[in-house]
Amino acid sequence: MNPLRGWYERSLFPWLHDRFVSLPVLERLRAEGLVAARGRLVEIGFGTGLNLPHYPAAMTSLAAVEINSGMLRRAAPRIKAFPVPVEVVAAAAEQLPFQDGAFDTAVSFLTLCSVADPGR
Repeated sequence: MNPLRGWYERSLFPWLHDRFVSLPVLERLRAEGLVAARGRLVEIGFGTGLNLPHYPAAMTSLAAVEINSGMLRRAAPRIKAFPVPVEVVAAAAEQLPFQDGAFDTAVSFLTLCSVADPGR
């Protein structure tokens, strides 16, 4: 991998992500879209954890799937402060390491544009 690309993906992109996907209109969409989440959740493309404040109390656990280590590093304080157990899973969206039926709710927000094979 090009060292500059790696630096961008791990350092600059997570910061840019937070800056541009924290717009009020997107925060409103998060709040509206996550209100029905229940039970055991999997979030594919967890990013920096911006969805965490919008999850309802009806959830019991969260598997946070994210392949970018820079995103997870930026998410760490949010995960630590979250009152529900969060299992961080470093995996690609196309190769989730879970059995069918393992979750009650699946979430993906602003992620599919970066997934090589969304149908999978």
